[in-house]
Amino acid sequence: MAVLHKKRNANTKKRARLMLGMAACVFAPTALAAWYLTALLAKRQPPAALAYGALAAAAAGALCFRVLYTRSAVLKSGIDGERQAAAALRALPYAYHVLVNPVFRVRGKVMELDAVVVGKNGVFIVETKNHAGVITGKTDAEWWSQVKRRGAKTMKNPLLQAERQHKLMEQLLADAKQACPVHSFVYFANKNARVGVRDARIYTDETSLRRAIQSAPEPGRPVDAARLAALLEQACE
Repeated sequence: MAVLHKKRNANTKKRARLMLGMAACVFAPTALAAWYLTALLAKRQPPAALAYGALAAAAAGALCFRVLYTRSAVLKSGIDGERQAAAALRALPYAYHVLVNPVFRVRGKVMELDAVVVGKNGVFIVETKNHAGVITGKTDAEWWSQVKRRGAKTMKNPLLQAERQHKLMEQLLADAKQACPVHSFVYFANKNARVGVRDARIYTDETSLRRAIQSAPEPGRPVDAARLAALLEQACE
């Protein structure tokens, strides 16, 4: 088993805030409705404004709940995918170190990564996607197409995202005076994904992903994985 260095996922905190917002969307109109019904049961004529207010709050609450629920579902999907990727990468041999959800600041730019694997044969950035459905597009296009039973939508090209992360990681290592090869992969963790994009950096099963990491050639001077992983962990924000 690889050595796991786990950081707190920022999306977990974001989702918790969305869940609180969803609870507020339900509580506010419910409280007004309860107040209105209490007045009726007590045989008191509640103000008409209260009835209209309860209806308006219910409508606004339902709309707000739907928006927050959709955002929460997207975050949950991403969190689940990152957990699956972490479990898959942890199955690498003990000589590898896996940093989960690291955040770095590189020359004024923030770089948030799903996972970084450090081994004697280099540094591997793994950009994880938990999208389902049929995914198509061109390797150099900004947007890809995702088709599911409920319709089609677009998604950002993860290869371009991985390329940007690749360059930033090279800058980070250069600034730290660490000579080390960098590789970047895109891993689709969802078993219901059918990826129609052909690229050697894309993987849809964990076995192939681990094999690609382990088969990468070692540099002339093998990387001290434990030392470099500790250095990267210290550099995390």
